[in-house]
Amino acid sequence: MLRDGTPPTQASGRVTTAQSAAQVEKGRSAGTGERGIPRVASRCLFTAAPGSFRLHRPGDGVTGTVEVELAARPVDPDGGLKNFMAGQQKQREVTGRVITRGPGPFVTWCLVQFVSGGHLVAHSRRHRKGLRPHRVRTEAMGSKLLALEARAFGHLWGLRRLGWWVAVLFIVGSACFTVGAFAAAFPTIAPGPLAEGQFLGQLFAVGAVFFTGAAWLQWLEALNGDVLDALTSGPRRGWRWVGWLPRNLGYLASSVQLVGTLLFNVSTLAATRPELSARQESLWIWAPNMAGCVCFLVASYAAYAEISHGPVSFAPRSLSWWIVMINIAGSVAFQISGFTSYVGASSSLLFWSNVFTMTGGACFLVGAYLLIPELFDEVEEGASGRELPTG
Repeated sequence: MLRDGTPPTQASGRVTTAQSAAQVEKGRSAGTGERGIPRVASRCLFTAAPGSFRLHRPGDGVTGTVEVELAARPVDPDGGLKNFMAGQQKQREVTGRVITRGPGPFVTWCLVQFVSGGHLVAHSRRHRKGLRPHRVRTEAMGSKLLALEARAFGHLWGLRRLGWWVAVLFIVGSACFTVGAFAAAFPTIAPGPLAEGQFLGQLFAVGAVFFTGAAWLQWLEALNGDVLDALTSGPRRGWRWVGWLPRNLGYLASSVQLVGTLLFNVSTLAATRPELSARQESLWIWAPNMAGCVCFLVASYAAYAEISHGPVSFAPRSLSWWIVMINIAGSVAFQISGFTSYVGASSSLLFWSNVFTMTGGACFLVGAYLLIPELFDEVEEGASGRELPTG
């Protein structure tokens, strides 16, 4: 009898200790029950029945039963454990062929088929954000966006996640544009230095620098998170600082957005120089601003096509879908702002230009915040995510 009164016939399995392989073998040689358990073992598992383990601590007795999926068949003393684990390994084997899918020439998701049935799917955006591939029953389900895991909003910190720094820098840059545009549109209620034109120009310039920093990190994230590497075996690809991924929509979207932020740098820095003539303002302020807005609009739609795996989609239960939709709204607002801020525009047009800049900045601010819970929007707990390079 065991210490909890369990008959030996109900606990007729191997003893597995939580120490080392040598101690496990020592326990195996003892047969059943408590015999042969090393005294230094901190805990032992008796196979009590298919689908459960009985937890035992030497000297304390049996403390409870833990149900586990992996013990779906009995463990016999004649090599059953070894055979069982071999069977489990086979369940995880795949056919070896990676299937790629996406709109046109682009690859936005890929999958492999399990020998036992079902598929393992990796989406481009989720992969570069450090999220695990997920399992689906049929290939047709592979392109569907995953519903939001509510627990993702319980996370705010991810200092070693590259995507977290992308979010933080975009938050700061968006806040600068939102506050600056609000002060420019409503100068009578703007506090202190925000009512000064020179300070506002500098605030926009600082916001553009943060935008550029975030866009550069986002480009690196896409470069080192190619979905074509998600389901391949072998050693992990080393960190890259330069590269070209023409079939990756996320990479192309990040590249175009990075160019747009650089154009915003030119525009905002030129706007801090009051001595420019009207022609110079058109050349160095308005034109780069318009081109930067176009880049943001193109990049936003490319990101939308990436998560949609096609030209259009509607997935209101997906956090990634909301992020790209909010960013599209912000890009449209920025584009309208650019159209209405041409040199020589009336004061009423300039007012609406600032209002749309403020609206676009607010959209980017919300979208940037949502990037943080997106990093933790896991189907299962425990993924470590893509970390910053070390060394």
